[in-house]
Amino acid sequence: MDAKAKRSWKQRLRSWLIALVVIYAAWAIVVYAIQTRLLFPTYMIAARPPFVPPAGGGVEVVGVTGPEGVIETIVMRPTNGRAAEPGPVVIVFHGNAELARDGVGSRLEEHLRSRGITVVAPEYRGYGTMAGSPGQKEIGDDMVAVADWVAKQPWCDQQRVVYFGWSVGGGVACQLATAREPSGGMILQSTFTSVASFAGGFAVPVLLVKHPFRNDRVLESLDAPVLIVHGVNDSIVPVEHGRSLARIARHGEYVELAGDHFHDWADWGAYLGAIDRWLTARGM
Repeated sequence: MDAKAKRSWKQRLRSWLIALVVIYAAWAIVVYAIQTRLLFPTYMIAARPPFVPPAGGGVEVVGVTGPEGVIETIVMRPTNGRAAEPGPVVIVFHGNAELARDGVGSRLEEHLRSRGITVVAPEYRGYGTMAGSPGQKEIGDDMVAVADWVAKQPWCDQQRVVYFGWSVGGGVACQLATAREPSGGMILQSTFTSVASFAGGFAVPVLLVKHPFRNDRVLESLDAPVLIVHGVNDSIVPVEHGRSLARIARHGEYVELAGDHFHDWADWGAYLGAIDRWLTARGM
């Protein structure tokens, strides 16, 4: 290859490399810009009127004062006649493409209420009628306010408070646990080790992840019992995430069941039975 051809080849190679760098930079900028929308897809939730609790159902909506405004919080009292005494509480943190109200009347939450448990379901910023924009820190700060409010209620036994997080709600539960460790423990269902772990799938560095939700690091140090439930056929958060969290947790118990990501257990008896056994061991 003569000198002229060599120079030409080097120039073309340099041009290709520059083009690749520009394309990658553009891709990284796009991923950085849209990640909040991907993680908290409020646009997927159809507009709905303000939530009206069912009459006579022991359900009410409370406005809890948060750092940036009122946090819409649904309180579902027990249905087994124990509503008048201080008792166990489960704070439920919902998934990213639903609202807290969607759990009202659900099989899981009605089952918890039938055990004498008060179920509390706070809403996230930017969801439903809530103002603001969702984010790991922002939602975490709001949930600290909710947990503090729950602890002051006459129906709350402060020694029996459990956080229950489904999908991204598991990240919210873990975020809250760093500030207010759950006295009764935590249940994580279909939850990831971290959002940061998905960065490689988008071919971007972890440093660009705005909401890393490092559940793995939380469980490494959390001195509270944790039940981890995962569906073996989960197509959104692969089951290996649940298995990894179980290995990491200092006081973890793991249950793997036939089912996907969306509360579609093949055997609901096995699912509720696993939760019952864990709650009973916690005095709930």
